[in-house]
Amino acid sequence: MVNKKIFLNIAVMLGIFVALSAVFTFYKYTSLNTEREASLEIIDKSELSLVSLEQKLLTKELKRVISDIFLIKTVIENDVLDFDYPEGGFQKVEKSILNMLDNRLIYDQIRYLDENGQEVIRVDLNGNRGFVCSSDKLQNKADRYYFKDAMAIENGEVYVSKLDLNMENGVVEEPRKPMIRIATKIYDNRGKERGIIISNYYADILIEDFLDVANEKHGSAYLVNADSYWISNIDDPETEFAFMFDDKKEVNFKNTYPNAFDILFNEDEEFYESDTDIFYSKKIIPFVDLTSDRFNFPSNKIVLGDGNLKVISHIKKSEYPDIYDDTYKTMILKVVNNNKFNFVVLFILSILFTLLFNLYQKNRRNLKFFSERDVSTGILNRHAGMKKIEALLNKSNNLDSTLCIIFIDVNGLKLVNDQLGHKYGDELINTVVMITKDVLRENDVFFRYGGDEFIICLEKVDEALAEKIWYRIVQKAEEINSSNALKYNVSISHGISVIDVNEDVVDIKKHINWADEKMYEEKLEIKKTAVIIK
Repeated sequence: MVNKKIFLNIAVMLGIFVALSAVFTFYKYTSLNTEREASLEIIDKSELSLVSLEQKLLTKELKRVISDIFLIKTVIENDVLDFDYPEGGFQKVEKSILNMLDNRLIYDQIRYLDENGQEVIRVDLNGNRGFVCSSDKLQNKADRYYFKDAMAIENGEVYVSKLDLNMENGVVEEPRKPMIRIATKIYDNRGKERGIIISNYYADILIEDFLDVANEKHGSAYLVNADSYWISNIDDPETEFAFMFDDKKEVNFKNTYPNAFDILFNEDEEFYESDTDIFYSKKIIPFVDLTSDRFNFPSNKIVLGDGNLKVISHIKKSEYPDIYDDTYKTMILKVVNNNKFNFVVLFILSILFTLLFNLYQKNRRNLKFFSERDVSTGILNRHAGMKKIEALLNKSNNLDSTLCIIFIDVNGLKLVNDQLGHKYGDELINTVVMITKDVLRENDVFFRYGGDEFIICLEKVDEALAEKIWYRIVQKAEEINSSNALKYNVSISHGISVIDVNEDVVDIKKHINWADEKMYEEKLEIKKTAVIIK
């Protein structure tokens, strides 16, 4: 009866809270809706207009860059390669490139790489002047993605790389230089591929144009690449170009705003709104709009190396409370002031739900723990142990380290069970488990394979070190035997198999069988002299 009364009181309190909230919401909506909708429309139009403007600014013509590339291509093919490297041929190319760098001031460097990726000519811009790099400064770029991508295009095509930071000798150059690399292939008079001519275009020019417009926006402006990494982030510049640094690989738009990512990237929509944020987005393909009255370069001749970018405007509703949060905030304050008792009831319910959820989580954890454990010994069972080995194998593949399997068999378990009873047999099993765990490291995998068989999987351990570890386990067993604390001697056999993680396909069961075979050979030898029952 008491419980029923409490239930009815809670139901009434919740009903009042819902009723008051509904009335207040309707009242606030009717009084502020017109003004709020007008403000939202103004922001929508403003943000969409600015995002479109940024899109146009970033979609610049590639006319000059392509003209420069093909001019140098012509000089190399006609004046150098056609005459088998005549004296002064390269100087003519270098002079042409120097003039371009000095006059354009839009390139960081222009290079000619031969078909093996070796820099043959490299002209860098230092300040406002270009200079030719000496031969001892020339590097091989065969392993760089832009060389491989550019060598894969057809004659007459132009490769436009993704926007990233320039690297020298495998390290990001400081101060940072955002670059887009534009390249085309070089051929000799026999039609043989002789490398590429490639220019490093200052992406700072694009980013500065982007930031000029971004300062006029209501929201935060982001320039994001196709993999959702920030190229420009007004809110947090430290997140920019995170994909270039191993310790920042997870820092991207996708991981920061996963729901917005699904809509803007996976579904390719241009608008997303949540309870706390609004995002406007436009896709950009740098340099793709190349047709004009005086210049025509077909877009199907441009090969993009993941060059798609997105302009994203991010509005945090909390920064505009009068437009986005005022209605709901005022409603909540009034509801709290007029219905404090109801909120106390909700608070109690929250505590109850939290306790129930914690209890549920605890039961789930316990269920998972015991489902992975061997009942008799408390260590991992066969199924869980094999999964742990697979996980350790994947980890070792990434780290290029070794794994060792030790197959253990308890000698004389049947004899102990038959002569002393299963109580002592269980004691023997648990004694072996105890001494083994004392020797192993925390990250080593140890589990019961079945009956009197156990498996150890050791990471970053070769066969010699595995034998030393096994020797320490045997010593522990001998110490127990010497103490005469048990009615039997602890005797164990082992076999070792080393897993080469560089194998194309690693068959874990095969290695376990090999270790089992070695263990059996040792077991036969031990059996000749072993005394189990004291």
